[in-house]
Amino acid sequence: MIPLLGVLAMVPALLSVIGGLTIPLFDVELPAYTNSLRFTAPIVGAWMLIGIVIFIVLWMTNRAALTRMGEVYGGEGSGD
Repeated sequence: MIPLLGVLAMVPALLSVIGGLTIPLFDVELPAYTNSLRFTAPIVGAWMLIGIVIFIVLWMTNRAALTRMGEVYGGEGSGD
C-alpha cells in the first residue's frame, strides 16, 4: 500500500514536468518545465547506443562474461 501512495504522490510532479498541470482542488497551475527536456531523448538514445555497443563487444569477445552477468542480475544461469 505504501509504494502505491508514493507513486500517486509523484504523478503530479511527473505531469508538471511533461506538460504542465492544474490542480483544481488547490487552484494551482504548474507550468511545463521545458528547459532541459530537450536533452532527454538524445541522452537516452546515447545511453542505449552505449549499452548496445557494450553488448556487441562482449558478445564477440567474451560470451562467458554475458553468461556471468545474466547470473548476477537474476538471469536463469546454467544451473551448475
